[in-house]
Amino acid sequence: MLASIFPEIITTNYIISQCIGICALIIVCIGYFLKTRQNFFITQIIGNCLIATSYFFLGTFFTCIGVAIACVRSIIFYVYEKKGKNVPWWLIGIICMVIIINCIIFWSGPLDLLPLTS
Repeated sequence: MLASIFPEIITTNYIISQCIGICALIIVCIGYFLKTRQNFFITQIIGNCLIATSYFFLGTFFTCIGVAIACVRSIIFYVYEKKGKNVPWWLIGIICMVIIINCIIFWSGPLDLLPLTS
């Protein structure tokens, strides 16, 4: 069973992807221990950019675009947090619509619904 989660041939892209993913995981985990929400959003933005890059190296573009959308969402929340305002509902609706459109465009099976639920 464990052998099926690793690729048959480990390529340079796979190694680079895993290294970037580990760095992203560390940065995102550090963000949960920061005191301000603004610093938390900054670490989320950096972590999401690194995770999107990691998925890009793996060639999983559906997930890469989904994480890039999450990065844009984090930037929007950061900007509104910095201004001391709440994010408008219509903007949250647009983000949700973009996520749904991404799912429709790259649909390959029922497992594609998992990122949609997040």
